[in-house]
Amino acid sequence: MLPSMRAYLALLQGRRYSRRLFAACFACLLFFARIHVELLPFVLAKTSCMRAAPAAVAGPVRRAASTSDGTDEDQLRANEEIAELEQLAASGDAKAQFRLGKVFRTGRWVAKDLDRAFELILQSAEQDYARAQFAIGLMLIRGEGCTEDVETGFNFLIMAAEEDLPKAQYHIGKIYLDGSGPEGKDLLSAAYWLKRAAGNKHVGAQLQLGVMLLKGQGVKSNTTLAAGYFSLAAKQGSADAQESLGQLYRRGIGVEQDKSTAMKWLQKAADQDHVEACFSLGCMLRSGEGVAKDAASALQWLIRAAENGHAEAANELGVMFLSGEGTYADEAASAFWFDQALEIEEQAMDMQAA
Repeated sequence: MLPSMRAYLALLQGRRYSRRLFAACFACLLFFARIHVELLPFVLAKTSCMRAAPAAVAGPVRRAASTSDGTDEDQLRANEEIAELEQLAASGDAKAQFRLGKVFRTGRWVAKDLDRAFELILQSAEQDYARAQFAIGLMLIRGEGCTEDVETGFNFLIMAAEEDLPKAQYHIGKIYLDGSGPEGKDLLSAAYWLKRAAGNKHVGAQLQLGVMLLKGQGVKSNTTLAAGYFSLAAKQGSADAQESLGQLYRRGIGVEQDKSTAMKWLQKAADQDHVEACFSLGCMLRSGEGVAKDAASALQWLIRAAENGHAEAANELGVMFLSGEGTYADEAASAFWFDQALEIEEQAMDMQAA
């Protein structure tokens, strides 16, 4: 910025300059405006920001740009925020303690320090801040910045879950489901916490509860309720839920059979590269199940599934290329996909053996 512009801005902020200096500065500004008129709105906007700065400091703590590319300006902004967080945390502000703890835990703007992170987040958790209770629970379970203590960590997760934090409720449900907690496997308790999380719109909980209801896992099998939970998660964008809901409509399980609706949900899941949805969509297009036959489109979806490790899709491609279904006959391509199917199956067997 030109010296004359700086002087003018300073005058707008209330600094005392002599009339002579003011006149000179204003004259310079007018001269500058004649050459670059378009800069004037910028000057006024800049002045407005400068006047508003004190209010911003007094208000909520500013956030550092989460999409920062690591420039000096970004780091400077982050340093200012961290300094503010340090002051608030020292005064006992639970949210500031938690946020500052997260900074040290991730090491995004400062050197990573798990010990400091644990200390700060624990201080916040002890003030009944649910998000901190959840974080400290996970840190204790994993031994992150502290000695591993599964039981105490689990208790902190319970505290957060009781405060109606959906992700804490979901984690508690999963711990009961896989039996990794101090109380072992408890499917009924898993269903209870997953239901609470699902009621709070947690996508993972809605999906997991749908699976449990479909299989009768820890709860009485109820395909209608399962479809309802899959629908809730599918509408929030879960590819797994969209695929499961599509299969239910395809087979008429828990819902009235509707091939068109099945195609809609499978398409949504396949668009997110859900392997089983890609395969199912390819099969339906190939056979004309609920839709006009389209072997060429079927071939593309099967390729997409096979490239992501679906053995059956690779095998079907071998057949299609051999017969020229949806494409020209190509023995080399057919042999390639048959080999791929065998390779995928062998890899799956090796993983199971390990």
